[in-house]
Amino acid sequence: MESPDKVPLTRSLRGRLWLAYLAGLATLPLAAMVAAYFGVFPIDAVSRPPGLETAIGQRALSAALASRSRGLSNPVQPGDERALLAGM
Repeated sequence: MESPDKVPLTRSLRGRLWLAYLAGLATLPLAAMVAAYFGVFPIDAVSRPPGLETAIGQRALSAALASRSRGLSNPVQPGDERALLAGM
């Protein structure tokens, strides 16, 4: 016998729950498409990117530089004014 605090899901209730779940999944992309359609998103080339985009870009840049510079050494020794001035 089932415990009284467990209510079995009927077929219609399970179907409504799936429908609510799918509607919830579709809401965010649909809202983004509506916002894009009405021109809410900035599209000019000089606008400041959102913070999340900047953070992701900085992280990707740091990882790429770290992997590509592995094994390299700095050719300019500390205090070598002549080499620094030659590079200007």
